[in-house]
Amino acid sequence: MLSSSQYPYNIPAGFSFKVIFPLLFFLDGNECSFQDVSGINVSIVTTDVQEGGVSAVYKLPEKVKYDNLVLKRGLLKGSSLYFWMRNSFSNFDFRPMDIIVNLQDERGIPSVSWMFRKAYPVSLKISEFKAMDNSIVVETLELAYSYFERLDNTLF
Repeated sequence: MLSSSQYPYNIPAGFSFKVIFPLLFFLDGNECSFQDVSGINVSIVTTDVQEGGVSAVYKLPEKVKYDNLVLKRGLLKGSSLYFWMRNSFSNFDFRPMDIIVNLQDERGIPSVSWMFRKAYPVSLKISEFKAMDNSIVVETLELAYSYFERLDNTLF
């Protein structure tokens, strides 16, 4: 059995992360505070092709498909991110921007980062209001993007 000092990998925990909107970062530093990030998924869409006279079906790659990036946080009033999203929904004026998700080590230093290229809002959901529940209001932001890149050991 390998000890932790002999183990060749440093597997990061998934609870320490930061989301950065570089175009909004200097306007509102709170934009980095999210409680949940999901949708960092990519897959290959395939097409089934059957060869004539043979019962075998071949799966051929067709295109790359990226899931939407989903971000959840407590509702912020006066958020520059909200105004960016509202401009898309109210005026149908989309201004795509790159977004960075940093997975951080125990010192808060990014160990793995993902760059989402040309992201724009496609959905905004606000959690239910319940008189008998003492919970914060959560907004769920869903963003489409062109593609993402994984960047290892890059500081952002």
